[in-house]
Amino acid sequence: ILRKVLKTLRCQAARVAKDGKLQVTAISAAGGAAVGSTGGGALGLVAGSSLGAVAGLAPALVTFGLSVPVGAFLGGGVGLLTGAFSGGTVGLVGGGFVGRSAYARRSEICSGACEAWMKVNNLAGTMKERANSSATFVKGRLVGGTGGTA
Repeated sequence: ILRKVLKTLRCQAARVAKDGKLQVTAISAAGGAAVGSTGGGALGLVAGSSLGAVAGLAPALVTFGLSVPVGAFLGGGVGLLTGAFSGGTVGLVGGGFVGRSAYARRSEICSGACEAWMKVNNLAGTMKERANSSATFVKGRLVGGTGGTA
C-alpha cells in the first residue's frame, strides 16, 4: 500500500512540475521576493538608522553622545529586518500574481508586441523616406544656388 501511495504522489508531483503556469508563477514569485526584500531592506536600513539616531538624541546629554550611534545601529537593524521581510512578502505575492497573469495572457501580449514592432518598423521606413527627400531637396537647393553640378 505504501508503495502505491508513493508512486501516486511521485506521478502527481511530476505532473505538477511540468505545468508551465506553475513554473512561471514560482519563478516570478521568487524574483519578486528577491527584488522586494532587497529594496525593502535597504529602505528599512536607511529609515531605521535615521529614526534610531533621532531617538538617540534625547538621552545624548546623559550618555555623552553614545546613545546616537547606538540608536542608529539598533534602529538600522530593526529597519533592515522589517523592511526585508515586508518587501519580500510584497514582492513574492506581487511577482507571483504578475507572472501568472502574464502567462495566462501571453498570446495577447505577444500579438500586441508584434503589432507594436510592425508600427515601429513602418515609422522607421517613413522617417527614412522623409530624410531622403529632405536631403535631396537641400542638395538641390545648394547645387542650384551655386550654379555647380552635383
